[in-house]
Amino acid sequence: MPALRAKNIETAIKEYYQAFPDLTSSPEDLSAFVQEKDLTLDGLRAIIFSQSDLRLKPIYTLTLDTFVDAYPKAVNPEALKNVLDAWSLSFGDLSDWNPEHLFLGNPVWQKPLIKLEVGTYFCPVITLFLNYFIDIMEAIIKPHAEIYKKYEERRGKFLEQEIYQLFQKAFPSAKLYQGSEWFDATTKKTFETDLLVLLDSYLLVVEAKSGRVTEATKRGAFESLKKIVKKLMVEPSLQSKRFSDYLIKNPGLHQLNNRKGELHEVDCSKVREVVRLSITLESLGTLFCRATDLKQAGLIGYDIEMSPTMSLADLEIIFEILEGSCEKLHYLVRRAEFEKNADYNGDEIDLLAFYLDTGFNIGNAEFTQQRLSLLGMSNIFDPFFMKELPKSETPKPQRKLTRWWRSIIQHIESRQSERWTEVGCVLLNFTHEDQTKFEEGFKRIKKIVHKFWQLPDHNNTCILTNEIVPERGAVVGFAYKRIDREKRNRTMENALDEAMSISPVSRVVVIGVDVEQNDYPYSVVARHLSEDENAF
Repeated sequence: MPALRAKNIETAIKEYYQAFPDLTSSPEDLSAFVQEKDLTLDGLRAIIFSQSDLRLKPIYTLTLDTFVDAYPKAVNPEALKNVLDAWSLSFGDLSDWNPEHLFLGNPVWQKPLIKLEVGTYFCPVITLFLNYFIDIMEAIIKPHAEIYKKYEERRGKFLEQEIYQLFQKAFPSAKLYQGSEWFDATTKKTFETDLLVLLDSYLLVVEAKSGRVTEATKRGAFESLKKIVKKLMVEPSLQSKRFSDYLIKNPGLHQLNNRKGELHEVDCSKVREVVRLSITLESLGTLFCRATDLKQAGLIGYDIEMSPTMSLADLEIIFEILEGSCEKLHYLVRRAEFEKNADYNGDEIDLLAFYLDTGFNIGNAEFTQQRLSLLGMSNIFDPFFMKELPKSETPKPQRKLTRWWRSIIQHIESRQSERWTEVGCVLLNFTHEDQTKFEEGFKRIKKIVHKFWQLPDHNNTCILTNEIVPERGAVVGFAYKRIDREKRNRTMENALDEAMSISPVSRVVVIGVDVEQNDYPYSVVARHLSEDENAF
């Protein structure tokens, strides 16, 4: 409300009367009252706020005509009235309701309106229509068997289509394969994988589950919860693990048919890592993020290697917030590791907020089993997603990266040389503080090289390693001046060897800068990734 955001009393009074032009008093009357009572700006705001509350009932009272006028096309008023009545509760309807069920199975999730009289409704919480739109729509169609059957069939197809489109947009250079069927010689059975995303040296195996979370499950019924966990979390994890194991045993080119009979040629010969993911249409909140807790509760077997599970809505938010293919991929890679290693409470979007702040790079804290409280961290996204106008200047929250670091990753993404995704993930395995210290050290190295480049033993490198988890890689800064390509490459290879001698790393990225040309963000990049030879 503009009146509450005003910087002075005069503006607050002006905005208040503009917001409520039907007020019987005048701005001068309110100004005189403020002077008489010697009110401060905060005191005036309190009065405006309380007076505004008196108008809530007419604001949130809607008639049938209101809905008819707002409908995007011609509609039968009587048919619309039947829908609104189905979405409504009357006073006294919940008098016999068990109050213990309200928290986890509230009837207002399907009936968000209060019917005041025929054709008149009160909407106390408008966001109920957004947060529980699936429940609300199902309440309308469930009594109609044929329509509901078609709806059930459509749920699965809708989920698969939405997932495909999200990954296609998130990873524009990736190859996507939908509904791939493959034969397992061990079990003599044919299985299907909902979506394969081949991105450079990574293969994402995505399973879609459109099963419904029942009312009994929402209320915490153990056996019902166990069935839902099995259907939405365990079964897709087993499916993706089965296909992952199949690829490990059978690397190379695969010819897979899809459900339409089309042939997919999936070349996995260059795949170095498989990322598994399960996407659902509905959510179990924080339970989706804590498979380890579910194992301790007896809902999941300890021997099952779970894949991360998240809802379609959460996946859409993740891809909306994170920038570039490397960042999105790194989140999915580290998300699986973090859930397995760390002890925390919070939902998927809390995890996303934590990732923006830390990149999941928290050192020993990831492994100490000391519980991290992440609940509420997702509030940082509220100003961005709840902005009033599409062109609002509310900035999108970003991962904490230095300007140089971000530019390096963007440059690597734009060039997309072989195994560029792994280079990007190595860079993202370091905190903002690590990046800043490394950048400061590299600036000193560049000054030394610029001044003493002719001296045979001048210092020309600085090294950044991950002391807690060495396998997440190292970064070397290499500065040079007036040397030929052969000597440059030889020196960079020595820098790679030096990094691997300091720390037992299997992945090293060298950022080379010609101090005389001062290329930005770099002049050349070298890498050593696991079993590969050095590549320039």
